[in-house]
Amino acid sequence: MNSKSGHIISLLQKTFGRYLDNIRRASVLRILGVPLFAIMYAAWTVLLMASQNPIDRTHSMLMWVVPAVLIWLLFFPSRPLRYSPFWFLRIMYFGLAGYLNVSFLIRLEKAYAELKDEEITQYKDFPKWIIFWLVFCIVYAAIRRIMEIILSKENRLQRFLLRTGILWSPFLKTEKKEQHRGALLRSIIFTFLFMIMLALTATGFYLMYNFPNMDIEAVVFTVRFANNNFSSEVLTSTLLIAGGVLIAGVTFFIMAYRREQASVLRKQDLKKTVTLECETNQITLLNKLLPILALGITGCCILAYTLNLRQFLRYRLHPSTLYEDHYVEPSPDIIHFPEDKKNLVYIFMESYENTYTSKKNGGNQTTDYMPELVKMADDNLYFSNREGRGGQSVFFPTVAYTMASSVAQTSGIPLTTAAGNPRQRLLSEPEYTNILSSVIRLEDILHDAGYNQLFATGSDSTFGGYNTYVAQYDNDELFDANVAKKGNYLSRKPKGPWGVEDCLLFPVVKEKVRELAEKDAPFAVTAYTIDTHSYEHGFRCENCDPSIKDDFAASVECSNRIVSEFVHWLENEPYGDDTVVIVVGDHLADIRAKQLRWSDDGYVRTTYNCFVHAQKTPVNRYNRTFTTVDMFPTTLSALGVTIDGDRLGLGTDLFSATPTLCEEMGKKEFVEQVQMRSYYYNAHFWQPIDLPRNVYNSHT
Repeated sequence: MNSKSGHIISLLQKTFGRYLDNIRRASVLRILGVPLFAIMYAAWTVLLMASQNPIDRTHSMLMWVVPAVLIWLLFFPSRPLRYSPFWFLRIMYFGLAGYLNVSFLIRLEKAYAELKDEEITQYKDFPKWIIFWLVFCIVYAAIRRIMEIILSKENRLQRFLLRTGILWSPFLKTEKKEQHRGALLRSIIFTFLFMIMLALTATGFYLMYNFPNMDIEAVVFTVRFANNNFSSEVLTSTLLIAGGVLIAGVTFFIMAYRREQASVLRKQDLKKTVTLECETNQITLLNKLLPILALGITGCCILAYTLNLRQFLRYRLHPSTLYEDHYVEPSPDIIHFPEDKKNLVYIFMESYENTYTSKKNGGNQTTDYMPELVKMADDNLYFSNREGRGGQSVFFPTVAYTMASSVAQTSGIPLTTAAGNPRQRLLSEPEYTNILSSVIRLEDILHDAGYNQLFATGSDSTFGGYNTYVAQYDNDELFDANVAKKGNYLSRKPKGPWGVEDCLLFPVVKEKVRELAEKDAPFAVTAYTIDTHSYEHGFRCENCDPSIKDDFAASVECSNRIVSEFVHWLENEPYGDDTVVIVVGDHLADIRAKQLRWSDDGYVRTTYNCFVHAQKTPVNRYNRTFTTVDMFPTTLSALGVTIDGDRLGLGTDLFSATPTLCEEMGKKEFVEQVQMRSYYYNAHFWQPIDLPRNVYNSHT
């Protein structure tokens, strides 16, 4: 046996002996506590994986075993936290490394899927999970061994690490010999920094777990335009985070002030026989700030990863000429309405996908949760990304939430708000009281054509600034949760987390449509569903099927019935044949219901679309590559409007033979270009102008 092999065997024997010795001397609390922590940590990592990548229950249970066993084996040879001078490093390592372990694995799988040009599949490769966790444990063991070597030698680094460990130990004794000036001020400053860094980290974990696909665009827009109208769940989570940060801050301040007043800090080792101590005048500023900085770096890394900050900066630092080259401004010279103008009813269905139907119908479920909508699409018209039932398959952050999707579908451009032109102050100054006020929208075009318009939503329209984007003319009406509360519109008090649930909203929309139909002018109604909002995991109203156990799946099926019933009612009205109905999903769902199958088996998720009484027949409605912006000219075309050149904004009329920009440029190229910084966008679309305005003279 050579010396190298002998050294390895000796090291393994030493480690194993230490492990057995710890078990023999461990208290009952430690014997129970370590496995409990291991199980909880394993649960966290598996739930983290499941929140970003769907896994079935069998895989979930198997995946619990590996981290639980490995963490249990790792912790017994280690010092208990209360005796370890480097407890904070261990906690941060397990938190950050566990998160990075899961995230890197997901990114690896996604990169592999992109090479094959398909959606990420169900996590099947269990050996990879084992390998990643073994690497994680080996790195931890290596770090621990390196620390042992460093601390065994008397030098500057050893003294620095020991002072840091003693200073930040949770259980230590202090000796006060003299009055330290400025102790209170220093404690307040350190506490303030700690609370900021902790808030960053907590926010990062919250967004990562609840909104794994959220982009910084959506965050910036929501914060600027929320007007404090968040759902009860978001407010509760915010209060819990704030409360936790406050409690941690108070605890930190007490510990910091106690240390700032001390002259000597003492800490017992594992065997309680050796006392580690240091004088506070030897403690440097870096000793005090190191854990705080480490916490801040952790929080920033998590936020940057969750919000895809790297991609955002890459796009913003590289300007594009996409708008100069391809944007088509709506003009009366190229938009021609038919003499017999049709009414329009446009329904945005919250987070509604074709994914919810059965596999035989083009979905990904064993049970069909949207049978009525499937039949409605089959009986009428839809556009598909493949041969057979499908829909829009191309998405990017600036169209991936409700307000952004609304802007894109009604103006032909995405909603870009972050890191824009310096004069893009949004609502912070009086002249910026309207979102994209100089953009020519569907509302402007229909108003000029003589339409009376209604915008109906069950939520508070001030959230996301929706009330500043629509209903900008005297003959337009905006109905939202605020109007519903003030008037006698509802049959009962609403119970939905965002305001008025769908089963109460659509009866009101029916009455509003009847009123509009009595007027001597065509009408356009835009309505939104809300019960399938995925953050709250759907809202189960009184009309939902009790046999469906999952709330989100139940809300999907219920919304399917509510909308299809409304469309059938409209078709049977005297003006039904003169009304074009368009039903679309606004974007893909964010939170993944456990009862539903999502992207597994290579399934490509698409949003739902259906055109009822469309006035044109499409040249080709299958195997189309289109995005949200293409709905703008397509909507007008469905009304029988002729568009010279077949394009408006960045969108292309899907009824025409003209390829979309996605088809012309290629999906990857278009998605990259549309997210890059545009000087044209900032200079033309965020110009403050007086409202209301006419479509033919509003834009210069």
